[in-house]
Amino acid sequence: DPGSGDFQNGFYEANDPRHVASLTARVDLSSQWEFDVTFRHTSRLPNPKMNAFTTADARLAWVLNKTWEVALIGRNLLDPRHPEFTTANHPNDEVGRSVTFKATCRF
Repeated sequence: DPGSGDFQNGFYEANDPRHVASLTARVDLSSQWEFDVTFRHTSRLPNPKMNAFTTADARLAWVLNKTWEVALIGRNLLDPRHPEFTTANHPNDEVGRSVTFKATCRF
């Protein structure tokens, strides 16, 4: 529309994946151990073209007490890297696999 401020002239309109799905499971392994896993799938994007991807994230946490928790978190575990979003200016941006150690203190 005139005056809309869309400098791409609708280039990204209808650039949506046909399918997006996620499945999460959370399990208390004991009173002190928690395990979470999430599987995600996104089908391809048409313009700019981006391939479909499926990945998984996981978290293993040790709850020491009501104040302290430590966790090991893995993201994008099924591939070393994959694109999750592509623009005309940055067509090669990819999200890599990562592992994080997290300590949480609740007051």
